[in-house]
Amino acid sequence: MSEADLIRMSQGDIDFNSLNREKHVFLDETSLRNVRDIELRLLGGPTVDPLQTGQQFTGLSDLRFYLNGVDYTQHLRDQLAEQLSSIDPVLVAQGYRSGFRAYSNLAERLQIEVDQRASDQEYVDQVLANGDWPTVLRSLGSRRDGGWSGNAHIFNYLYSSIPIRPLSLLSMLKAENDLPDFSSWYQSIEHDQLTLTFSSGPAPTFEEIDAAFWPGGRVSYFISVIARNPLEARLKELRSKVDMLITMTEALRLQYLDPLKRDVEKLQGEVEGSAAALSSELDAVRSLLEELD
Repeated sequence: MSEADLIRMSQGDIDFNSLNREKHVFLDETSLRNVRDIELRLLGGPTVDPLQTGQQFTGLSDLRFYLNGVDYTQHLRDQLAEQLSSIDPVLVAQGYRSGFRAYSNLAERLQIEVDQRASDQEYVDQVLANGDWPTVLRSLGSRRDGGWSGNAHIFNYLYSSIPIRPLSLLSMLKAENDLPDFSSWYQSIEHDQLTLTFSSGPAPTFEEIDAAFWPGGRVSYFISVIARNPLEARLKELRSKVDMLITMTEALRLQYLDPLKRDVEKLQGEVEGSAAALSSELDAVRSLLEELD
């Protein structure tokens, strides 16, 4: 990323339920012009606004991600797994343990059943003992193997408790399409709009849904569109001219000011020397006059 790059940020939240299985986020042509990359951060969590009373702590399950209708979920998982593999496992474990402890304290204060909290703790202990973080990310949230209702799944603690880099859509596009940069992919699509779709389970717009699957949980997304500054070339030109002026100024200083400074210092030394000699002579005359008196 260049210092002159422009960054446009957006964010939102999605509460999944049986009537709200997907959400589309649209980035228009204006946002995509001169794009270098699009970075993405995702925070999973339990349902906040459920359809039915008592489902407030339903965890996120089977998050999926699409770009213009194409399923990129596997690329997203692969990138998260790669990032987790590059971090010290001890730091990952510390972040996971800390994040789950905060959730567990909240569940206790909200009087979630003891056996449900015990199920979460048992799952976390197993994951910490295993320590194979990329394997744990075989799904992006799961109520089947993420403790009670999925709230102990490690995906829910990425970014908030486990510090990892943002996801790169450019890296996903390269993996899927073998294109050198974002603009190459953008020029290849049929329309001037990029649609990011998030869903719990298959997105109904693009795939047949499983009626038995129960969407739930919550995801917060943070999108950063990183684009080339259209003034970047002009800024580089101005910087080059400023650097040239600085160089010329330094050359002039060496050519004129430094010699002049040396001459002034020499003249100052001569004047001070003459003044000292004159002062000495005056002292001698003063002494002679005193003797004559």
